[in-house]
Amino acid sequence: MHEIAVAEPLDGPASAPLGTDASAHSDHVRIRDLTEALRRGDELAYRELHREYHQKLLRYCLALASGDDDRASEILQRTYLRVTRSMKRLPHEAALWQWLIKAAKCSAIDIARGRKRYSALLARFGEFLRRTPTDADAGESLHDALEVALGKLDAGERELIEEKYFQRRTLDEIARTRGFTAKAVERRLARVRERLRTTISNHLKAEQLP
Repeated sequence: MHEIAVAEPLDGPASAPLGTDASAHSDHVRIRDLTEALRRGDELAYRELHREYHQKLLRYCLALASGDDDRASEILQRTYLRVTRSMKRLPHEAALWQWLIKAAKCSAIDIARGRKRYSALLARFGEFLRRTPTDADAGESLHDALEVALGKLDAGERELIEEKYFQRRTLDEIARTRGFTAKAVERRLARVRERLRTTISNHLKAEQLP
């Protein structure tokens, strides 16, 4: 996950010196209290954030997604997840909006990188995926199906796929680190590939049902 940096305040120190507008100071206090409550995981604070920023943040995510509603929704959900995991106490509304923008950009980047990884995995699986019934326009569905299929593997199986198809390690290299023979690694890979193929095929068939 990318580090979310908070830009320097645009309107000076967070504290309100004598003579500043009382309403502005009150708003700064409200944002500090809101972000502190979000940092603690307060449900009411999350609802307040959603009420005040959801539409504005959704429009920003749509711009990041070039108008793609589904991708914008995915970016938005990941941005909210970052709020629950990484929110910091912020001094004022401008800083909060900058934080949300940065979180949305990082979420969009993570999604794009993830899709590239899935594309690489799809390409490297080759033959067994060519036996999976798909059409020429099924690229996005295939990515989604692969994500579902990978999520159904156990940790050891996912690590095996990672080593073989992302890190491009040889069977002998994997066998040495795991204490197996190369033939045993290949047999296990074959079983995992077949499980993935079956899960992907079933997922795509389910999507085609009326």
